[in-house]
Amino acid sequence: SIGENDDEACALDIAWPNELNAKCSYLVLHGLNGGSDDMYVIDFVREANAKGSAVAVLINRGLMHTPVRGSKSIFHGARTCDVGAALDAFRLALGDNHNIAIVGWSMGGILATNFVVAAGSKANCIAAISICGALSSTTILQKYGDRSRKLWQLPLTTNLKKSFLAPNIRKLKLKDQGNFFDQKYLTSLQNAHTVDAFDKAFVCTFVGFPTLLEYYNTMSAIGAADSQGCSRFAHLKCPLLVLHADDDPIIPHQVNHPDLAIKASPFAFFLSTKVGGHVGFSTKNSPLKSRWAFPIDAAITFASAACDFKHQSIS
Repeated sequence: SIGENDDEACALDIAWPNELNAKCSYLVLHGLNGGSDDMYVIDFVREANAKGSAVAVLINRGLMHTPVRGSKSIFHGARTCDVGAALDAFRLALGDNHNIAIVGWSMGGILATNFVVAAGSKANCIAAISICGALSSTTILQKYGDRSRKLWQLPLTTNLKKSFLAPNIRKLKLKDQGNFFDQKYLTSLQNAHTVDAFDKAFVCTFVGFPTLLEYYNTMSAIGAADSQGCSRFAHLKCPLLVLHADDDPIIPHQVNHPDLAIKASPFAFFLSTKVGGHVGFSTKNSPLKSRWAFPIDAAITFASAACDFKHQSIS
């Protein structure tokens, strides 16, 4: 069991190379409805293994048929303790002196950035890379997120209900909720067609966040991108790369506030592309050929540079 002493357990899928001889290994945080079987995760694992790195994939609570024992222990984006516990477990397998970088994709990017900022100097990783994540999820609630809500969040929310809510609904109904799961509430869940509506109806209700804004603010590395959020982001003490495309249709690029982040911490780096979509970044006419080579190469290169910087600093 790991986490906030909540009698929960999280799963780690670990892929080992034939020979562990790279500068660092990787803890991968997948997307909202994802897991270790996502194709971009598999591609990353193959590339990192080929370069001599081990890769651990943290499975979010309740996904890929992992058990959730308590109703208030469901996955939510503001909980960073699972990332820290996964790092500790992975390091135990690798050895204390082995470098580990965190690579988060989409929702995993939100978790990665929030973790390294909250942990500060105790982050226990060589670097973090966010691919199509968000430093300020509250920005999505503004006009910048309108396109995402109108066009893309319906299938995301539908998959979220299928991948998490449906397999765990019976367990949640049995956990000290009394008559909470009445037909009216179940109807409100079914009528949630955007991720923020689902978060408000489900996550906030069970976890105990009084408002959706407070939940999103808590899971954002730079908060609401105000003075308080910038003060929080200043706790960042490990190199962080934020990779995002200007045409991302799901998480708009305005969520990252690079000008504020760079002023708040010298450890923040940004790589923006005009095109790339959401977790796309095809570099050839045929996406099937290039697949996710660009973000994978960017993540591995950045982590390698962080290792070199650490070595030079020690020398």
